[in-house]
Amino acid sequence: MLKVEKNAINETCYEMSNEGKHAALMTTGNGYLGVRGSFEEFGSIRIQGCYVRGVFDEIIEVMEPFADNEYMKKYYIDEVKLRNFEYQDSVVNLADILTVRIEIDGETFYPWEGKILQWNRLLMEEDETLCRTVVWQNSKRQCVQLVFERFASFSDVHLYCQRVRVKALNFSGRVRVLSGIDTNVKTGGQKTAIDKRVDYGADGTLFYTAKAGKKYGCDFVVAAKSALCGAKETAARYEEDGVYGVRYDFELQEDEQVTLEKIVFVGAAIDYPQNVSLYEIAAETLAKCGSYREEYDRHLAVYSEKFNLQDVVIEGDDESDAAVRFASYHTLISGDFTSSVHGLSAKALSGERYNNFVWWDAEIYQMPYFIHLFPEVARNSILYRYRQLPDARENAKAEGCKGARFPFVCSVDGKEKVWCYARHPHLQIHITADVAYSVINYFVNTGDLDLMREAGFEILFEICRYWASKVTVRKGKYVLLNVTGTDEHHPFVDNDAYTNYLVKFVLERGYAYYEKYKDGERLGVTAAEAEEFARVAENMYLPEQPNGMIPQFDGYFDLSPELIEADGNAAKGFQMKTSGLYHLSQIIKQPDVMLLYGYMNLIPMNGKNYRENWDYYESVCEASSSLTYPVNAINSVDNDMPFKFVKYLRQSALVDVEDIFGIAWQGVHAGCMAGAWYAMLRGVFGVRVLDNAIHIEPKKIPVWNKVSMKFVYQGCVLSLETDGDALRVGRLSGDAPINIIYRGETAVLAQSALFLLGDSYEKEDSVYFSVPDDGRDSCRVSGE
Repeated sequence: MLKVEKNAINETCYEMSNEGKHAALMTTGNGYLGVRGSFEEFGSIRIQGCYVRGVFDEIIEVMEPFADNEYMKKYYIDEVKLRNFEYQDSVVNLADILTVRIEIDGETFYPWEGKILQWNRLLMEEDETLCRTVVWQNSKRQCVQLVFERFASFSDVHLYCQRVRVKALNFSGRVRVLSGIDTNVKTGGQKTAIDKRVDYGADGTLFYTAKAGKKYGCDFVVAAKSALCGAKETAARYEEDGVYGVRYDFELQEDEQVTLEKIVFVGAAIDYPQNVSLYEIAAETLAKCGSYREEYDRHLAVYSEKFNLQDVVIEGDDESDAAVRFASYHTLISGDFTSSVHGLSAKALSGERYNNFVWWDAEIYQMPYFIHLFPEVARNSILYRYRQLPDARENAKAEGCKGARFPFVCSVDGKEKVWCYARHPHLQIHITADVAYSVINYFVNTGDLDLMREAGFEILFEICRYWASKVTVRKGKYVLLNVTGTDEHHPFVDNDAYTNYLVKFVLERGYAYYEKYKDGERLGVTAAEAEEFARVAENMYLPEQPNGMIPQFDGYFDLSPELIEADGNAAKGFQMKTSGLYHLSQIIKQPDVMLLYGYMNLIPMNGKNYRENWDYYESVCEASSSLTYPVNAINSVDNDMPFKFVKYLRQSALVDVEDIFGIAWQGVHAGCMAGAWYAMLRGVFGVRVLDNAIHIEPKKIPVWNKVSMKFVYQGCVLSLETDGDALRVGRLSGDAPINIIYRGETAVLAQSALFLLGDSYEKEDSVYFSVPDDGRDSCRVSGE
């Protein structure tokens, strides 16, 4: 049984069938390193995983999709290319760094052997520690208590720390403990890493050096330092069948306890200059390490500050409170605070599914969390895209366009990695606009002009060049033909709404930044080109009917509304694959049009027909993508449907706990989980950063007593709190002037502000600011 609690996810019994799912849910990591929640005593191939961001290589990927209906045959699978498909990039599973095997009087502890008398595994989100307590009885009725603790360090991202306590409960006898590394791991079901050497230092430290694979050939080192306290042991090196380490033999008396401490270093060549020795770095790092407790304290000093910043507190609804915190934990450990070698991947570092590729999820669903909380991670993500520019330019050139086209799916470079036999993803060119949107979103919220001049403007202008050369003129309007929108089950369409509206926004901002910051000429953009950006934006065709309804693409409303039924429970068996009728039906996989309203703010909240479009598109959405839920949550609360909001919020946060899609074992749905946090900021508090000001339109959730959270705006940390009747905005750091706009009134936030909510308050009396410490009013917008 597994339960999401206030600050933890708690597993209270061992169930073999849940090992895979719980391995993903109990991932520990620090953005650089991700370790699935497999057991120390045995890392099953499907369960175990130790991944480093950006360590990729090529695998043989066995794919056998079958085109058994019209849709799959004509629109989804290119069977000629499928015949030739074999090799694909993938994140590499490095080694089982957790290996600790314990023998009690000759019998090795495994959960499926002997008898489990007590079991509790707890992932504590407040300190990112995974703790498992087991009372185990062997065949001789000897009972032992085992306590396993571990965490990925946030003070040194190359360190993973473990502590294991062994206590004899009803016997005195011989105990053996093996601590080391198991190199018998596989990536995509095959051995990918190429072993190079195994060495031992003078202090018994183990060094495993290998190459990730043949294509990229990234060297990496895993080194482990172990120490046993509390027993007079005999220690010996252990090497057998790819398992290396130190084996301790000792006698344990009844009620006596021993403690094993193990600190592992994981490092890859991509992190260091070419002339640096990974072996020496690993040895120096481990030599400086303290005890488990000392490393834990160092880790906690860094981690707790980050955790507290991103924590959301919901009073009066324990389930939602725990759910959002769990999702936010997984988002926090998915961001790389140290480098730009890779981006924000769809499964974070919790599994191999989707090969750890970066998709459009990164820009639209994951980046808002980091932009509003940890802009240094968002900055690294933009620099990752900047590193892709040379390949993106080649992608555009191959298409016959100018500028840069970013790949829909990518690994460590800018080349397209989408599975070549899948037809429609190659047409999802909205990814290029998504990248530009993310750069703009970052700049608006951070004001980081240095990054824009280093990378952001060049990315943006190259993307604008692409769109200006990609559009086609029809009847005096610029259109985009033969594309696939975010709803990929309707491919090969003209004028996808999401893509067209977003392209217009990107071109408008590109021209505005060219005019304001004068960086275009330095980057080779001529005035004539910039004017072309503005002209295309002004005349971009935006799908909309006279009644205000926005068709998802040309001809969408001509499709049948009856061929397939919308079923939010269809996620475990996509109707696309069984009916073959998606291309003839109005049923959509996930939101497209509705992203433009609440989630991305491209159509104003008070824009016409928001509610009509929302009612319609919710009714035809199958929700066979997890990315549906956070969008639906925000749209619900924007349209005064608080109970529906809570439902969608919980689905966003608990998508893998509840295993809505039946594939949680493959890794968490990182974009959906990040969207849960954003649904709170944008949905409940109505925060939108527009025109150098923070617009706030809070909503009351009747089943909640109070909700509070924090976010970062242009270097200032702000706090938000509402009980439904009043909204308090506080400044926790920074002294830059901040414009707050509420109900059309603008004020400059000094220390803190109180906004009275509800229709019972007159507009001119609805905004007040608190009295600062010196007893003087900091400011008052209106009303005395």
